[in-house]
Amino acid sequence: MKKRSLFAAVAMLIVSALVLTSATYAWFTAGGAATVGAITGNVMESGKGVMVKTTVSGAQWTGTLAGTAFTGANDHLIMNNNGQTYHPVSSADGVNFCAYTLNSNAFSADEGTISNYYDICEFYLGVVTAGDTVNATCTYQSNTQALGAARSVLLKQNGDGWDLVAFWSGANESSPKAINYESTLTNVVDDGDFYLTDADTGYLASYLLTQSITKTSGQSIAITGVPQFETSTQLYRAVTWIEGNDAGCTPNTLSGDDLSTTWTFSVPQQQGG
Repeated sequence: MKKRSLFAAVAMLIVSALVLTSATYAWFTAGGAATVGAITGNVMESGKGVMVKTTVSGAQWTGTLAGTAFTGANDHLIMNNNGQTYHPVSSADGVNFCAYTLNSNAFSADEGTISNYYDICEFYLGVVTAGDTVNATCTYQSNTQALGAARSVLLKQNGDGWDLVAFWSGANESSPKAINYESTLTNVVDDGDFYLTDADTGYLASYLLTQSITKTSGQSIAITGVPQFETSTQLYRAVTWIEGNDAGCTPNTLSGDDLSTTWTFSVPQQQGG
């Protein structure tokens, strides 16, 4: 494909459908793991000014990427794994995750297959015209009362670690908290609200971390300093999960609901020619 032909098709949308199927499917469920159905997905759309490619060997810069393209060693898209289930987890940063369930109202660790419980997509991002700013947007679509439990982050690789670009929630949240992944909650007993709060017996403040949510559904964050796509080796990571330590993640609110997220990356029209 010639460079000129790339100018029109230049954005990425990742659509993940999270089907929440049963009234018993919640973050904390008595006596077992909390599963939330299978993820399916499809991708379409185009934008302006941005090129993307996956980490798969031989991948080419393109204007659109389907979910099925994310098959690299660091991609964990449940949509590509038949038979996997989506289980609410908890994270303050989209990098470190924990999973717990309730047994007789007491918390116990449930992390045997935790990497199967959230989506990771790693990709390279580049601009067509040097100096352009990229707008990144995460948009949620849902018929659900539990929209506020949806979480997504965009991360930028920095050496061996990841820097947070932006943190999205499906809806406005008041003082959202995540469970500290280093915590051991075996002596904590829930008060019946299905998530960890200071009303729980045995609670310590160190068990929770604050989620610094910067954006809600449909809002954009501006990314500066993105290299031109021909030379870019800057790696980004998009992560999506259902936040278990959210008041919206309960049996009643999750019953029969569905949720999808769409990622877009584009350059504002006044830029990039």
